[in-house]
Amino acid sequence: MKVSLAAFILALALAGSTVPGRAQSATYTIPVILSQTGAAASPGQDEMAAIQAYEKLANRTGGIHGMQVHFQIYDDASSPQTAVQLTNTILAQKPAVMLGSTLAPATAAMMPFFKDGPVLYALTPLIFPEKGSYVFATLPLVVHVESVMFHYMRARGWTKVAILRTNDASGQDNAKAIDAALAEPDNHAITLTTQQLFNVQDINIAAQVSAIKYSGAQALFVSATGAPFGTVLRSLSDAGVDLPLFTGATNIAPDFIARFKQYVPKSGLWIVFPSYAKRDRAPKDPLRATIDEFYSSLEAAGLHPGAAHAFGWDEAKIVVAALRALPPNASAQQIRDWIEALHDFPGALGMYNFRLGDQHGLDNKSLYVVRYDANATGGDTQVVSDAGGTPLAHP
Repeated sequence: MKVSLAAFILALALAGSTVPGRAQSATYTIPVILSQTGAAASPGQDEMAAIQAYEKLANRTGGIHGMQVHFQIYDDASSPQTAVQLTNTILAQKPAVMLGSTLAPATAAMMPFFKDGPVLYALTPLIFPEKGSYVFATLPLVVHVESVMFHYMRARGWTKVAILRTNDASGQDNAKAIDAALAEPDNHAITLTTQQLFNVQDINIAAQVSAIKYSGAQALFVSATGAPFGTVLRSLSDAGVDLPLFTGATNIAPDFIARFKQYVPKSGLWIVFPSYAKRDRAPKDPLRATIDEFYSSLEAAGLHPGAAHAFGWDEAKIVVAALRALPPNASAQQIRDWIEALHDFPGALGMYNFRLGDQHGLDNKSLYVVRYDANATGGDTQVVSDAGGTPLAHP
């Protein structure tokens, strides 16, 4: 259930005794801050749907120490200020663990409040928690994503690259990751022809697209999510720009991309993870069972699984696994220590190993490149690289 900030504060005033993250009336409640409205509404709503689907599965399979688990969703409206307000109110109830938020700017604004606990598991990869902190994040570090992208580009002979990104915190973090990836010795042959910025609220980016069109670029990387990415697709189409376009997995959610199908370039390339790249896996694949579970659970709820669904699903699964393994009413420190020691844990995003020490638990071995085929019935993808970005034999 989604709850607004005002309604949440009123509920606390009336109830008084409800404590998120603790056992109450045979229910273990875990607070979740997501973007249900605003610029990140599309991925945020997918994350919420997946978390709610996992909640049903967890309760069918025993809950937590016999208690029902409940993920209480709060809407930050894609706003860092609202995320902080919600965080302050929720933390007053002393939860042991929370999830959120959808966007990096909101999550970055929340992070200082978790220095000494509770645990915060973020649904964005564009944050960089310190080893041993109480904050964890989804997906591999974004520098791994950029490295896989540049690996694929180099192998295809695309060494002149244009960048189009939002000028918010997410875009700035992507810019840092791009710089770090370009500093790798293997990527010295790659040059950036232009770097264009736009605001997430912009509805006209014709000037930026024109600069890209005449920059001599052989490929384009777009750092934008949700509605701003839709603006990019429309603007590129209007300007007749049909470069190979790279972007992140969130932007290929089936229900989202269906709205922009007519604008997707012929070489629309997405950097994705095992559940999206290879649903039909070999019987002995260690990820087979968990990926089948992910798809069957979401499809039973009438959903078309996409990237953001996997973000919410894996985080809910890991947190519930921790709470099941630990004593009832486990402390934040116990939860943090359990996740930090977790390895060989299969998820929809890959095989987790938090011993990597970056609080993400995944690396480039869980990343693939796929091509979106806008002409296929309903839209479909073709895997065009192996794990890590080396192109397959077919183009």
